[in-house]
Amino acid sequence: MNLVDRVDAYGRQHGLWQPGRALVVACSGGPDSLALLDILSRLAPLYRLTLTACYVHHGIRRAADEEVSLVRREAVRRHCGFAWQYVDVPALARREKASEEAVGRRGPAGPNALPWPITPMIRPKRYCSISCAAAASTASAAWRPGGATSSGRCLW
Repeated sequence: MNLVDRVDAYGRQHGLWQPGRALVVACSGGPDSLALLDILSRLAPLYRLTLTACYVHHGIRRAADEEVSLVRREAVRRHCGFAWQYVDVPALARREKASEEAVGRRGPAGPNALPWPITPMIRPKRYCSISCAAAASTASAAWRPGGATSSGRCLW
């Protein structure tokens, strides 16, 4: 059994996707999340899934500027939607007197916080909880081809 078949079997066994649904894939641009995006894009026609690759620039590494473009290119190449968001994690961490890692994992605290905790279906990287909260809650409704969001851009 090849890797795509194994992921397919695992997804069916654990009810990770249902035919005709939208699926948000948190994608860091690293080899593991790009492999996951590739595998799911191969399964998407079988289950009539609408995939959206979601990237978050955490404001921590300069390389993230280039990773936004990389993930967008890879999503478009696989006929997936793309969404990204910039979150100034270092500033949030300073304001909350917390570590960057803690803030990156849970998101901002306080009255304007996003609805945490979330449980994304697919979370290949440690910083992905902040990555796709908005996309996960609106993937089938608001993140449409050519649409824009207040926190980033959505491309299809």
